Amino acid sequence: MTENEAIETIKACLYAEDSIPVKLNLREGIDRELVTKLFEAMEYLTDIYKNSRFVPKELAMVFIDISTPFERAYSLYSEKEQEEIFDIKEKIVELAEEIFSV
Repeated sequence: MTENEAIETIKACLYAEDSIPVKLNLREGIDRELVTKLFEAMEYLTDIYKNSRFVPKELAMVFIDISTPFERAYSLYSEKEQEEIFDIKEKIVELAEEIFSV
């Protein structure tokens, strides 16, 4: 995976018309394949950007207000699925913090 491929993967997983948050809010369930791709791309970029003072704006934009679409979806799912959605959101936030930390 290259840096650009990782950024494009993250954008597709979080910001596209068929992204994880959109699918959740359309009651399509958790797309585990997309979640796996997202985490792999984020972990890859963590190694590149951790402790870096510069991160591409297009990457930063994806994470603005990332919690809202996940939290909006909670009520559409069972308690067990809500917990899984919460865990996914928390891991996204945790990895984003690692990417953007200095």
